[in-house]
Amino acid sequence: MESLKKWLNKHTFTYEELVYLNNLLSTNMPVSQCLDLIENDRNSKMIASIKNKLEKDYLIEECFPEFLPRNVRDYFVSLIKNLSFNDALDLSLSFTSKAEENEKLINGSLAYPLGLLFLCLTGLYLFDLYGIDTIIDLLKSFKTDVSLFSSYRVIMRLIIYVTYFGMLIMSVLILFLTRPKRISILYLLLSKIMPDSLLHSYYTQEFVSLLVICHKKGFMTKESLNILGSMKSRPVISFMAFHLDNELLDGKQYNEAVNNHFFDSSLSKYLKIAIFSNDFDTVLQNYVDISSKKLKQRMKTYTTAIQLLTYGFIGIIIVFIYQVLFLPMQALVTY
Repeated sequence: MESLKKWLNKHTFTYEELVYLNNLLSTNMPVSQCLDLIENDRNSKMIASIKNKLEKDYLIEECFPEFLPRNVRDYFVSLIKNLSFNDALDLSLSFTSKAEENEKLINGSLAYPLGLLFLCLTGLYLFDLYGIDTIIDLLKSFKTDVSLFSSYRVIMRLIIYVTYFGMLIMSVLILFLTRPKRISILYLLLSKIMPDSLLHSYYTQEFVSLLVICHKKGFMTKESLNILGSMKSRPVISFMAFHLDNELLDGKQYNEAVNNHFFDSSLSKYLKIAIFSNDFDTVLQNYVDISSKKLKQRMKTYTTAIQLLTYGFIGIIIVFIYQVLFLPMQALVTY
């Protein structure tokens, strides 16, 4: 994985290089001069390739995407259809930074406890698969009563199989349902039957945060919604922007347009305040900040629950270790 990452870094610009390029482009310098200023030994071949294509009358947006990191490229390819190169790159970098911040919140909170739980279950599964039969056979050879031990084993096996394979099935379902073509269907379903679900709150917070970014870049609400609606790499965000735009075109107020199951219920309250506020974006940013804190708190709750479950399984292991140590000693005494 590390070698693949290094290989990709040799063939794409780094995020820092793109930020530097974006800052240079904001000064209205020619693209070729901006490329000269960010050139170094690592990216010189990429820049030479871009310049070569520019000399052949290619547009910069035609020869640039192949050298972008995938997370930036996904945004850029969608945005460049409706924006200038400078604006598309600027928004792509801002959106990428925000997406990585949100993903870090989710992955950073759940990765360790889920990994620990998975390793614990794997250890129990292997112990049940390879170790217990040998121990039971040994105890039986000493004519020891192993009925209690066998009962514990049945309980442990039931817990292991249900939880272990439940996690595997859930992981497969998540991978299947979170693909771009299916994530919108999953979101619509959950937002209707579970309006306070983590996924529902997460996407509403992300949508508003991207909308605030567009506003801060100088885009009006209509332009911002068109920009977000064009992002096919983020189908849920695109759907929310499309739906909100249609509601506003029908003459509804902002707070009325988001007062449905597609958006978090608290968003309407903030927008009602924002409409009559002198600083619309500040109110929306307050919503994003508070929603982020709520998400962190929910992630902390989920993390604690998973850790308690893991400690419970560790307790089961300790009980079995005690049984494994105690019964052979009892067998030797009997023998």
